Amino acid sequence: MDSFDSKTRQNVDPFNGLNYESYLALRKNVRDWENLGESGQGKDEKISLVCYNILCPETFKRCLYLYDHLVHTGLLHFASWSKRFKSLVEELKSFNADIICMQEVHMNCYSDFENSLKYAYDGIYRKKNFSYCHDGCAIFYRKDRFKKVFYEDVEFVVKGNKYLDYPHIGQVLVLKSRKTGGKFIVANTHLIFRSEKGDIRLGQAVRLLASVHRLIQEKKYPKDIPFIFCGDCNSEPNSGFYRFMADSRLNIDRLTSDEVSNYDTPGNKLVDMRTIVPPQLDITRRSIYRTFDRAESPVDRQLVTHPFHFKSVYDESINDNSKVGISTYHLRSGHPDFIFYSNSIENEAKSGTSSDSDDDIQVVYDSTQNYQPMQIVPIRRLGLPSLGNLSKLEKWPNEWVPSDHIPLVVEFELRKITGNEQNGSTAGSSNAKI
Repeated sequence: MDSFDSKTRQNVDPFNGLNYESYLALRKNVRDWENLGESGQGKDEKISLVCYNILCPETFKRCLYLYDHLVHTGLLHFASWSKRFKSLVEELKSFNADIICMQEVHMNCYSDFENSLKYAYDGIYRKKNFSYCHDGCAIFYRKDRFKKVFYEDVEFVVKGNKYLDYPHIGQVLVLKSRKTGGKFIVANTHLIFRSEKGDIRLGQAVRLLASVHRLIQEKKYPKDIPFIFCGDCNSEPNSGFYRFMADSRLNIDRLTSDEVSNYDTPGNKLVDMRTIVPPQLDITRRSIYRTFDRAESPVDRQLVTHPFHFKSVYDESINDNSKVGISTYHLRSGHPDFIFYSNSIENEAKSGTSSDSDDDIQVVYDSTQNYQPMQIVPIRRLGLPSLGNLSKLEKWPNEWVPSDHIPLVVEFELRKITGNEQNGSTAGSSNAKI
């Protein structure tokens, strides 16, 4: 890093390690800000969010086979936790984000992040289940901008089912803007990694979405409350998982577990609906707790749906895989990290159910809450590098990049909805473009 001259320093953010490295090797940045839509020009509240798998130290030690670029080159010191932690904190501070969602946070390291970020942030941590797990998820939010309204952990373990006995968890947080009073939901998660467990991964997402829907019901939030879903989903773009999230439905007939994730690994086990929606759980194939599901399940018994209207901030629904950005790069490369957002609950007729009425998802909101209708709109994102550019750089982590993932970064606007917009808005719908 000290080899940079003053001119180079003007062209690259010193705390964006990947751009720092790429400028040395390629004389260009491989991550730039990309505009996604028109800003409200100061009329609306901006909310920036970072989603980041920071690579747990224990995971690194357990999975050294992924990091041959360090093990066999005498460069393991670049992956020491003390060095990586310093770089991670510097990087997080440089973003100055309003919300930080982290995965693979070691239980003994969370307090270090908490102390380093306490100047501006409040944080919430949840370790994975089971004593043998050392890491979990964390959400930090700027305490001067937001008030915590509600928080809950979501456990994915299914007790009494040995096939679904996994420790993964999700976090659900409701925040209220101190400036506008607008409320929105943030969910953060790290789904199961093993490539042959695509159906279990899908089932974990179903349980998290069902928990958010139940929250909206029980707290009597309106069905248009903005919802951000982010995390390391261990699935690739153009996968079954991505189609499920973006299309609000997935037909699993003849779908194999590896096709759910779109990993280039063998795995020809057919997906079983009983793994996605286990009988032990009171959740229907519409990703809704039965207590709140007044409609029938999808007519097609091989169809699993959810009630939200998601779009991806990193819009990966393209046919050319060579153009898909990369967010993790070691022995393997891919794009397992996602930020989805929704501004409404999906019309049930589009979810493949036997009903054609919106009333089947009965969201009753308490008028005494004086709720201001809002919608969340992405304005810009920090772009992801292509595999072509990365092939000329070192794999991660390395001297400049402190994790085996790079952060997803987006800037939203939280906009008030007028009466006309509330009746005709398409923001967050499957037809909206970002």
